[in-house]
Amino acid sequence: MKVGVFIEFSNKESAHLGMPLPKGVIRVYKKDGAGNAQFVGEDRIDHTPKNEKVRLKLGEAFDVTADKKQTDFKKVGGSTRFNYIYESAFELVLKNAKKEAVTVTVLEPIPGDWEILTENRPHEKVASNTAVWHISVPAEGSTTLSYRVQVRH
Repeated sequence: MKVGVFIEFSNKESAHLGMPLPKGVIRVYKKDGAGNAQFVGEDRIDHTPKNEKVRLKLGEAFDVTADKKQTDFKKVGGSTRFNYIYESAFELVLKNAKKEAVTVTVLEPIPGDWEILTENRPHEKVASNTAVWHISVPAEGSTTLSYRVQVRH
């Protein structure tokens, strides 16, 4: 799976902004070891008022990867298509080839009425159909996220 690279900031005066941002392209640069500006990525934004959050997708990571597989699936209840209950288990292996640790935010869309039954990392329910995990992946290492979810349709 492709891992997107995002940057997020608040358009506030405390961040030396706090003014309406016009619609257009924002380019992001980072200083390298010699102090030269290196292009990191770009994204388009819509008109953004002050004090709002700005989220830019800078591209896809080539040194951070994700491999997801479903490890179990079973119907545990329900007699009609309107009251089915399913359980699914997933394993997501995150690998980091960088020389520095990274934090990967995993957003999993889960339809229906759902509940995480087991997990090896704590999740956050950010919307009725989305679970989020913030996973720290060590430098030149990997981390595995495993979870089992029960879904009612």
